[in-house]
Amino acid sequence: MTLLQLNMQLYRVMGEIGDDKDIVSQILDFAKDLADKKRARLKEKEKQKTLEQIDHALAQVNLIKEGKIKCVPAEEVLK
Repeated sequence: MTLLQLNMQLYRVMGEIGDDKDIVSQILDFAKDLADKKRARLKEKEKQKTLEQIDHALAQVNLIKEGKIKCVPAEEVLK
């Protein structure tokens, strides 16, 4: 099922229950919880990506120290 189809189904169901304040309140609480979980998951992915970038940078520094690759001075890069 596509995202568009899922959204259409969700709106259809919401139309059926939209007049019941208690049910809508429960759904809203559930949706907020899902949004919080999604934000936490995205934050964790960003953290993981940053850690991978740091690991890569440290590996590059180690290769430079070992003389396996050459480093270009920052002054030359900025010129």
